[in-house]
Amino acid sequence: MHRTYPFIIPILLVSVISLSLISPVLAVAPPFYPTVIVNPTSITAGVSTTFSITFSVEDFPSGYGLTHVGIVLTWPSSDMELVSGAEGASLPPGWRLFFGDFTEVPPGSEKKQISLSLDTGEPVAVEREWLTVTFHCLRPGPSTIAVDGVVDVKDLQDGFITSSPHAMIEVTVNQLGPIGGVTTPVNKAAILTTYLALPGLIAIVSIVYVIKRRKD
Repeated sequence: MHRTYPFIIPILLVSVISLSLISPVLAVAPPFYPTVIVNPTSITAGVSTTFSITFSVEDFPSGYGLTHVGIVLTWPSSDMELVSGAEGASLPPGWRLFFGDFTEVPPGSEKKQISLSLDTGEPVAVEREWLTVTFHCLRPGPSTIAVDGVVDVKDLQDGFITSSPHAMIEVTVNQLGPIGGVTTPVNKAAILTTYLALPGLIAIVSIVYVIKRRKD
């Protein structure tokens, strides 16, 4: 038994080295993730008009590049409608845009998934605008657009890709309705008559006063 002791330490060292070679290396998350910016977050628009929201990604950690931007929009379908989205995309070479619908949405709402993903191009590590979407106001009243944003970043040194936590943002929309009343064309003659009647009335009163004074 004593003769086997000298071999224990070398065997343990070989086992540790072997396990380190075959064990998977876990991806290390960046110290922080880029931020999805929504602009503006408060909007005032009139009924039957349109307004736009722009999405950008800012604050990149050093050594990481963006490979995916995921945005989910949820809005009340009776208050507004999405009229443009893909036309507002500004993508680098090798990136693609995908619009998807959801089969299950909150009652009275509409929900749209927007995905901007790296296909054959290079990861992006600079702040830039990615997408502009346009809505059409349908009726007056305050409403809210819920934005769920997430990004994927790639470690430019070892190639690992990690996803950020979801960031929930609310965009407040104040939709103004038309002011009540009936619009009629302006009658210039009626307006002038009002101003001409006053001097005439003064003249008549003056004549009556003069005549009465002479009689007295």
